[in-house]
Amino acid sequence: MKDPCIVDDAELKIKKSNRKQCSNLDYICRINFKRSINNLCICNTNDSFHNTTICFNGKIHTIDINGYDPIFKRSYYEHLC
Repeated sequence: MKDPCIVDDAELKIKKSNRKQCSNLDYICRINFKRSINNLCICNTNDSFHNTTICFNGKIHTIDINGYDPIFKRSYYEHLC
């Protein structure tokens, strides 16, 4: 079986299952965060440091979890992310 974190972002947009990870389309950036060129939410003021390493957009990233607001209901993320 293919590692669920090694998935092309285009494939995530087309097809999702419980083996796929969340993509940047599943979240919006919170206030004081902006979307970077690689679609991660980056703090504008550099004063938020709640970093965690996760599989996001099909790759391992260290992200600031305070920068992301969910778009969908909790059950969506529990099932698909």
